Amino acid sequence: MPTLTRLREVEMLRRTVTFAVLSVVAIALGRSTAQPETGLALMWPAAGVGALWALRARSDREVALAVALMGIFAAVGNGVTGFPVPAALVLGMSTAVACYSIRRIMGPVDDTAVALHRLSHFYRLLAAGGVGTALSAAIGMVGIDIAGVSPSWSAGAGWWLRNMTAIVVIAAPALTLGARRQRLTRPILAEAALVYGLTVVTLYAVFAPGHTLPLAFVPLAFIVWAALRLPLPLAAVEGGLIAVGALVMLRTTGGGPIGAIDDPLVRALVLQGFMMLAATLALVLATVHAELDEVMDGLTEAGRRAEEAAAGLRTLIADAPYGMVVVDPDGRILEANNAMAAMFECTVADIIGSGARSFSTRPPEEVREYLHRAVEAGGEAVTTDWATHSLAGRPLHLAVSSRLLTAHSGHGQILVNAVDVSERRRSEERLSHLASHDALSGLPNRRRFEEVLARHRDLCATHGQRGALLLVDLDHFKEVNDTQGHAVGDDLIRSVADVLRVSLRSSDTVARLGGDEFAVLLPDADTASADLVAATLVRAVKEHCAALDGAQQQVTASVGGVTFEEAARRGGDVMGLADGRMYEAKASGRDGYAVMARRKSTADVA
Repeated sequence: MPTLTRLREVEMLRRTVTFAVLSVVAIALGRSTAQPETGLALMWPAAGVGALWALRARSDREVALAVALMGIFAAVGNGVTGFPVPAALVLGMSTAVACYSIRRIMGPVDDTAVALHRLSHFYRLLAAGGVGTALSAAIGMVGIDIAGVSPSWSAGAGWWLRNMTAIVVIAAPALTLGARRQRLTRPILAEAALVYGLTVVTLYAVFAPGHTLPLAFVPLAFIVWAALRLPLPLAAVEGGLIAVGALVMLRTTGGGPIGAIDDPLVRALVLQGFMMLAATLALVLATVHAELDEVMDGLTEAGRRAEEAAAGLRTLIADAPYGMVVVDPDGRILEANNAMAAMFECTVADIIGSGARSFSTRPPEEVREYLHRAVEAGGEAVTTDWATHSLAGRPLHLAVSSRLLTAHSGHGQILVNAVDVSERRRSEERLSHLASHDALSGLPNRRRFEEVLARHRDLCATHGQRGALLLVDLDHFKEVNDTQGHAVGDDLIRSVADVLRVSLRSSDTVARLGGDEFAVLLPDADTASADLVAATLVRAVKEHCAALDGAQQQVTASVGGVTFEEAARRGGDVMGLADGRMYEAKASGRDGYAVMARRKSTADVA
C-alpha cells in the first residue's frame, strides 16, 4: 500500500507540473488576444485547460490544488498584462470558480479520470461548462467594473461564449482520448493527414486577406468526412483545427467573411460562435458515428451467441434511427424497421416479404453477389454504396453495411444497415462544382477548360485533327469598371457569359479563363464553321451590350480562332495561335474576329 500511495503522489505531481505549464502558456496566449475595447481576451484557452485539469484530477485534494493554482495563474496573468490588482484578483477568482463548478457538476471525484465516449457525456460537459462559465461571467463582470470598464450584457455574453469555446475546443477533444480505442493504422493516419491538409488549404482560401465571400461554412464539410471516417479523437481534432485555424487566420490576416464585420464586438461573438459550432459539430457527429459502430458490433455479437437473441434484435431494429432490414441469403426481406420504411416512403408491410432487389437500381446479379459476400464474410461487415430511389421516385444515395447474423440448418440471416447519405453526396458534388467552375459566371474555369482541351487533344491524336478553338476578349471592359464600378462589371461578365452560352451548341464548351477573357472549344468545327461561330459571338455580344447603359454600350468582343488541323500544320500551340489571332482582331479595330490568317468584321456578316 505505501508503494501504491507513493506512485499516486508521483502521478499527481506529474499532472500538476504539466497542467501548470500548460495553464501559464494558455493564459499568455489568451491575453495576447485581448480586445482594446474591453480588455477581455478574444479566446481564453485557460478555461479549457483549467476544466481539463480539474476533470483529470483523481482526488478532492488534487481538485483543490488545480482550482487554487488556476486562480493564482489567472490573477497574475491579468495583473501583469494591465489589470489593477483588485480586478486581477477577482478575475482569477472567476477562473477558479469555473473550474470548480465544472468538476462538481460532472460527478464525484474518484480514482478514474472523466472520459467522453457517449453523446450523453458530451451533453453533460456542455451543461457543466455552461453553468460554470455563467458563474465565472458574473464574477468577471465585477472584475472589469473594478478595472474601470462598464460591464454590459454583450460583454457578459462574450465572456460566456469565449470560455465555452475554450472548453469545447480544448477540454472536450482531450477527454475523448479515454474513449474506446481504435487501432490507428497507416491508412487511417494517412486519411487523417489528408483531411487535415485539405482543411488547412480550405481555411486559407476562405479566410485569406481580401476573401470576403460568405463561405465560412465550406470547411465544415470536412467535419462530416472526419466524423464518418476517422476515430473519435482524430475527428475531434478536425473540429479543433477548424476552430483554431479560423482564429489564427482572423488574428494574422484579418480576412474572410468574419474579418469583414466592422463592429469588433460582433466580430468576436461571430468568431467564437463559429469556433464553438465547428468543435461541437465534430464531437457530436463523431460520437454518434462511434455509437453506431458499437451498436453494429453489439448486433454481431448477439447474433453469434445464440438464436434466442433474435427477439431482442428485432426490438433493436425497430427502434433504430437508421434503416435496417434482415434478409435471407436469397435477398428476401424478413424484418424491417420504421426508419427504412420512411426512407423509401412506404410501410413496413410493403417491405417485408419482398426482395432486396426491389429497393435497388443495381442489376439483380450484383445484389446477389453482394449478399453472397456478406455470407462469406462470416459476421464481418461488408460495405457498399447504393444509388437508388424511394418508391415515390425520390433519389437516394445509401451507405450500406451488411453482416451475417445467424447460421442454422445451412441458412443464414443478414443484417443490412442503410444510412441515407444523399445530403453528404450533394455537398461533395457542390464542392466539386466549386472547384471546377468560375464563381462569378458559373462557367467552367481555366483548370476545367484545360482538362477538356487535353481530352480533345488526345482524341485528335487518336482519330485525326478536328475542331477549333476560339478566344473571346471583351473590348473597353476596363472603362465599365472605371466609370460604373466593379459591381456593374461583374454583372456584365455574368450576362455576357449567358450570351455566349446560349449562342453555342450543347456539345460546345465555353469557359471563363479569367478577367474578361473567355474560351470556346468547338469539337467538330472546320474553318468555315469557326468563322460562322466567331461572327455570331461578335454580333451577339455587340447587340447585347448596345441595349445596356453607360460605358457598357461601348463594349464589344474581339475573337481569335484557329482549327486544330491548322495548328498541327503550323506546328504551333493551339492556345498561342488563337491568342495571336485575337490580338490581330484587336489591332484591326476591335469588334471583329480573326480565324486562321483572315480577319472579318461584323459588317461582313451583317
